[in-house]
Amino acid sequence: MASDASQATSRYKAALALLDEAKLKVNTATNYYLKLVKENADGTNTGRFLFLSQDSSKKLGQYTDSSAPYLTAQYCVLLSDGSYMTSTALGTGPHKDDTLYTHWSSNFNPLGSMKIIDGGHGSMFGAEESGGITYLWITSKNYDSANARWRLTRVAFTGGATYSPNDSALRVLYGFPTYDTIRTMYDSKNDYPAITRTDNTIQVLDKGSLMSGSLNVLKTVSLKAAGFDANTQTFQSASLSYPYLFFQTGSYSGKDTPEIYAIDVTNEVPQFSQAWNTGKFGMAYSLAEPEACYVYPDGDGLSVLISFNNHVAGVSGHIQYFYKLPVVNASKELVNAKKQLDIENKDLATAQTTFNSALALYQKYSTANSTVKKYTDAKNKAQSKVTSTQNKINTLNKQKNSITKELKKATGSKKTKLTKQLKNINNSLSAYNTKLKTAKGKLSNAKSNLKKYDKDFKKENAKLLKSLVTSNIAEDLGGTKNAYITPHNPGSAESYAILQPDSIDVDGQSTITSHTVVKGQPYSEYSSNSNRTTTLTGSMTGDMDQLKKKWLRMETWRENGVILRYIGKGSMANVFISDLGRTIDKDYLNTMPYTLTLEQVRLANSNTAAAKKATSKSGKLNRTKGSGKSKSKKNTIVVKSGDTFAKLAKKHKVSVTNLKKWNGPKLIKGKRVRIA
Repeated sequence: MASDASQATSRYKAALALLDEAKLKVNTATNYYLKLVKENADGTNTGRFLFLSQDSSKKLGQYTDSSAPYLTAQYCVLLSDGSYMTSTALGTGPHKDDTLYTHWSSNFNPLGSMKIIDGGHGSMFGAEESGGITYLWITSKNYDSANARWRLTRVAFTGGATYSPNDSALRVLYGFPTYDTIRTMYDSKNDYPAITRTDNTIQVLDKGSLMSGSLNVLKTVSLKAAGFDANTQTFQSASLSYPYLFFQTGSYSGKDTPEIYAIDVTNEVPQFSQAWNTGKFGMAYSLAEPEACYVYPDGDGLSVLISFNNHVAGVSGHIQYFYKLPVVNASKELVNAKKQLDIENKDLATAQTTFNSALALYQKYSTANSTVKKYTDAKNKAQSKVTSTQNKINTLNKQKNSITKELKKATGSKKTKLTKQLKNINNSLSAYNTKLKTAKGKLSNAKSNLKKYDKDFKKENAKLLKSLVTSNIAEDLGGTKNAYITPHNPGSAESYAILQPDSIDVDGQSTITSHTVVKGQPYSEYSSNSNRTTTLTGSMTGDMDQLKKKWLRMETWRENGVILRYIGKGSMANVFISDLGRTIDKDYLNTMPYTLTLEQVRLANSNTAAAKKATSKSGKLNRTKGSGKSKSKKNTIVVKSGDTFAKLAKKHKVSVTNLKKWNGPKLIKGKRVRIA
């Protein structure tokens, strides 16, 4: 127990040091980020571009789907008076393709609706406010024309109106063929109409030309340049505030992550791409389909209006949520500082979790040690009292014997004096014998308490030891999924081995009797299965002295037939090491190549290990039909000239702290080091 308690203390101190270091890094990163934020606000920073802060989102309103106009909002536009305009695909009409445009107050009370027959999906539109009239730039459809099926259209919003595809109120500006699906948007600040095309491009158009019936494309930008992948992502909506285009993606089912993008259409330079952290928005349900993405001027900058169709399986009333997020002009240095701050905060959370685990173990061992000390001190004190009392009794008995001898020869006054002394000694002996009896009783109780606690703590210590082994394994794995083995009943906190295999071979075989099988009888009565074996080949990495200790430990497990747990590809709850070999053809630095064969153990029940130690095997087992083989990525590299911990951490997506913990404080050219 003492060594385990010592390691628990060491782990606690190390975890505390890492936690303090992580806190310091977060503090440093925070101060640097705030410094850049201030510089950016003062206008003293350079290299500006756009950045979106989800932490600054503001809820604008919500409503629950029921009946028109309270339906799913495919798109939403903010008007100059603070009211809103939304579009909804109704799924009604001759082609099940009608669109409803609804005007809402600033607190989402309906003010009026306009229906467009064959208005398309209605996922995007724009609003132009002129002379007290709100003109909507929309997509309408003409099912009677294949060459002009999709139509870029301008119409004045009129509450209560219903317009057919050929109504004179719809000013059709340009038509596109059936195969060229378009969606429409409008930059109200700069008077730029824009459309999406089937090839996943966005085109900024000249308004004057459109009003004259011709198409003049000013700019074309590919969504792919911003990071959009049409094969794996679902495009939802977009908005233009020249020169910036914003768009968002994400499916109704949630199969692809909801994300928002921004790109400069003049040079196709991506501004940002972010996955929506929908948990921050306080919505009722788990699934949030992105809908509207409308960017508009807000003071000296920009804001984005976004909406989500919030739903969950089995519930009919979807909830439409609307939010506003500010867009800031940020420097790349500022955004990188924010990303670094996020990384440091994540590392801090990991360090805190590790510390909490280490602290819990440390406190349990500290409590155990304190209790043992308490009972041991009580036993020692009682033992000391018994010893001192017994010594006093022995001294008094010697005095008594001496006086008794003298008394036989004494006469007169001397005899009287000795008789008195003898009486006093007898009285003292009586008192000390009583004290001795009491002291022995206390000693017996102290021994009994210590023995009982020792017995009880053996079980608790076994649990603590397993917890300590689990914590050590998790720390050494560092978030990776490497294979490892550990005894069911570990003997110490180091009773495990991280294997880092490069290849894993799994073998197993079933046979059935050659005799006739009785029809109707279970085939299991005529078949037998060989024990499954798993052969791992790879290289363990780390400090060479520690690797040698691990190797000797594994040798001991093999020699003694220790039952182990194997966690990894083809995990097995009960195995033993049937074969163990390592490469010694040359000197290796902090690397130990190995070949390890694990054989499955079949236990008769939870208390009886029926498996016997297998005979030692030389060479590999013959592979049988049905055996599988899998490869895992190598977890080590050879250090090259110019490599630094920072470069390796960035390249392999691992923290500098873990790299130093696994490989020591320095990198040596030509040395093989662990990177996962």
